[in-house]
Amino acid sequence: MIWIPGVLHRLAQSGVNYSLATNKPEPSLIPFSSDRRPWPQFVGTTQYRTDGGANYDSLSVEASRRVGQLMFDNHYTWAHGMSNTLNLQNPYAPLYWNRQFLAKHRLVFNIVWDLPFGSGRRYMSNAGGVANQILGGWRAVWVAYFQSGQYFSPAFPARIRPTQTPLAASRIGSATATWIPASARLTIGSIRAASLFRLQAGLQQRRQCAGKPRTAGA
Repeated sequence: MIWIPGVLHRLAQSGVNYSLATNKPEPSLIPFSSDRRPWPQFVGTTQYRTDGGANYDSLSVEASRRVGQLMFDNHYTWAHGMSNTLNLQNPYAPLYWNRQFLAKHRLVFNIVWDLPFGSGRRYMSNAGGVANQILGGWRAVWVAYFQSGQYFSPAFPARIRPTQTPLAASRIGSATATWIPASARLTIGSIRAASLFRLQAGLQQRRQCAGKPRTAGA
């Protein structure tokens, strides 16, 4: 068995450029009107800033082992990312750090089986020509991965009050609609979707090209 020790990654950015729409009234329960804008004579104003930031941390571990014609390869990744330029709707508030839309946990299993047919294999080891080209060199591949839910942000149409609001089941990967209570703090990346499991399988064939390679112009 081959173990690859955990690999840590740490990426950080500062001085990120971003733009902020500033011709908005301060958030309140007062109905919107143009005269509440700081500069009502303008349709919009934009301020460009350079104080944005982002960071990313991850840990990955991998293990692999060959048993006869079977090859097992498994790896796990933990990841966490934050940014303070995801929520720019309120120009009067400080830059809050919010989760980026990453899956925190991801576990992948790979299995490769070299099928025992064709030249050099257990069966039909002396096969050649057309028979080996058709039946030899095949391998079966299985890939399964488990992933925790990714974070996303809720959005409410203007006609719906964000008190007891049903979210579509397709947005959260649930069989039934989920209700968000009025006491919930809804911010950028504040909701995590359901976990994900997926299994894929397929066949691959490796062939040896006949003839000698040629260079251009030969």
